[in-house]
Amino acid sequence: MKKYIIAIDGGTQSTKVSIFDTTGNEVCSHTVKLKPMHLYGECFAEHPDDDLWDSLKEACHGVFEKFQGDKKEIAWGSQIRSYVFQPYTMVKDHRTKFFVGNVHAVMDGDIDPFIESYLRWKWKGGVAPAEADDEEV
Repeated sequence: MKKYIIAIDGGTQSTKVSIFDTTGNEVCSHTVKLKPMHLYGECFAEHPDDDLWDSLKEACHGVFEKFQGDKKEIAWGSQIRSYVFQPYTMVKDHRTKFFVGNVHAVMDGDIDPFIESYLRWKWKGGVAPAEADDEEV
């Protein structure tokens, strides 16, 4: 399966989402104009409501509709990570078998241990360790 890179350009006038191949060629893109900003003096600007978020969602949907490359089916068993909130808390990366018990820290953005685990996993050839080798922080 061919690999791609997604890029998000959140500008002041528009949001652009692009998909590139690994050689740097743009495969497709989609741009959504933002609503006019409210300016407060020379230093402050505010976008109305959820304009930044809505434009990002719309740009992502648009670029994925245009994308003609390899697409993996979204189905049971294709996820890479599980988030468990009840009856216990855990976040587990199914590729690397790495997991943490503090799901709230992960939801708050503490994903560095997952990135480090993934990079170690890729460096070792991307072979999943045995179930008994699950690694916890």
